[in-house]
Amino acid sequence: MVWPESVTSFDPMCIACASAAFAEGGLLVALASLCHEEYGTENFGILFGTMLTFGAVGLYAFDEIYFPNIFSWYATESAHGVYYFKSYGEWNVFLFSSLACSYLVCLILAFVSHLSIVHRENSEKDTLVMVKF
Repeated sequence: MVWPESVTSFDPMCIACASAAFAEGGLLVALASLCHEEYGTENFGILFGTMLTFGAVGLYAFDEIYFPNIFSWYATESAHGVYYFKSYGEWNVFLFSSLACSYLVCLILAFVSHLSIVHRENSEKDTLVMVKF
């Protein structure tokens, strides 16, 4: 928990964690609002639950598989047998490029999903349907 007394000491890690938590909370509210406005009340649970599930799977994969492997590939061993990152090097270039590629894949998938939804909505406009109240 971040207390006002602890913020006055300007601990950078505490401020970074509080900022990240605030941003993630805002992101969840924005995603819930987007799902509700775009897809209606009927499909809200399925879409929002799917997004949260894939987000949890992604966080687990990054935390348990991806980042430990990066550490084991690029860490150097000290004389005491401790592995560490001493400075920036090849590991941060690999991390940035692989994350940039994964974000590009996510952007392409989001674009394809948007096109398929627009195509489906346009095809449903042409058919006669009964109005639901």
